Amino acid sequence: MSCCLTPYNFGCFSSCDSIVLPIVASYSGDMQILFKFAGKNYTEIFEVEEGQPVVLPNIFNESAIINFTLIDENGDEVIFTFEEVDYNCFRIELTPTINQGAPVYPKSRIDEFQRLIDELKQIIEELKN
Repeated sequence: MSCCLTPYNFGCFSSCDSIVLPIVASYSGDMQILFKFAGKNYTEIFEVEEGQPVVLPNIFNESAIINFTLIDENGDEVIFTFEEVDYNCFRIELTPTINQGAPVYPKSRIDEFQRLIDELKQIIEELKN
């Protein structure tokens, strides 16, 4: 994993819930997450479904900030574009919870995620045709 100087911050997630990203998978199959925790590098393989948001396995400590890279089926880094800036590394924060809570996003962030997901779905449909 290359050094990540400016990760895209996806925000806070409950330590008990799925981590649903606003990245729509362009294929069905295996994806990898590469991250470092407590000085050790980790690689975890998980399944994605074409046209669906990427859902990370929640294998993280309940109180952690994780910088990570996603690797697609071809071994390439997944790129997420936000406001015309391409990001190849990302950040999430896991927060302890008492109950099964949802990710903590401001409404403006949720609206932006939905817009990006809709745009990506449209692009995938256009590529299929």
